[in-house]
Amino acid sequence: MLAAFLIVFPIFAAIAMGWGASRYNILRQETGNGVADYVFVVAIPLMLFRTLATAPLPAQPPLAFWASYFLGLAIVWIAAAQIAVRGFGRGGQEAAIIGFTAAQSNMVLLGIPLVLRVFGDEAAVPLFLLVGVHLPVTMTVATILIETENAGASKARTIVTRLGRNPVVMGIVAGGLFRLTGLDLPAPLLALLKFIGDSAAPCALFATGMALSRHSIKGDRALLAVVAALKLALLPALVFLFARYLFAVPPLWAGVATVLAGCPCGVNAYLLAERYRVATGLASGAVSLSTLLAAGTATFLVWLLLP
Repeated sequence: MLAAFLIVFPIFAAIAMGWGASRYNILRQETGNGVADYVFVVAIPLMLFRTLATAPLPAQPPLAFWASYFLGLAIVWIAAAQIAVRGFGRGGQEAAIIGFTAAQSNMVLLGIPLVLRVFGDEAAVPLFLLVGVHLPVTMTVATILIETENAGASKARTIVTRLGRNPVVMGIVAGGLFRLTGLDLPAPLLALLKFIGDSAAPCALFATGMALSRHSIKGDRALLAVVAALKLALLPALVFLFARYLFAVPPLWAGVATVLAGCPCGVNAYLLAERYRVATGLASGAVSLSTLLAAGTATFLVWLLLP
């Protein structure tokens, strides 16, 4: 357990430093926004581009790997939505937000640094193959569920357009297209991409902490507890079981999927709730509570997965 704690400690210590810097006005909140923009718009997309352009990828799409993750995600999403409706009397749009919150991981700002810290650079390929499809799939499903009554061709075009303009998606597409050319990246450019990409992890974690200082644990406490339990316990358990025993995914890839599944609720849940003015308190509270609890649950998860 000590070895697992030592692996996870720098991740959550960096988050705590960011929270403290914002909470006690050591840095301005605008600084955190700028760092987050740098991570999301520059560092992570370039890291994704470099990985997909240069890393050895499997000859066939990793369908079993994706299936093990998204099957678990779907079960948790449906369970959270049904509990919200049947147990707490929430409406359809709220249920969609709550399901999204319970199922969607903070992969970019926390998952990438955590996985690379736990498994090293050899985990980069499965990591980015999952990060690459996670955001488009979950955001599209959540948006369609929320706007079911308006989901026509124009709405579909809007979703595709927004995803196409997402810097993370752009980095993935650009890396894939460059790979198809069969060319090698020039050494100076490769060094630059690595130099910037290496800054992504600490900046992402620090920015996450600063962002959390703006959120409070509010909303229905009982429902918050249910969402946190589904996200931090049930989802990683399901993904691990499906990956190892149902789809026979290689251990490293199964470990990557499990750690990503065990990450706290992503801030996109709050952003989506804020956009539609639905369940904002619960989404904000779930992001804060799950991130706080993840310091312990992630340590336990890493301890279980360590050889």
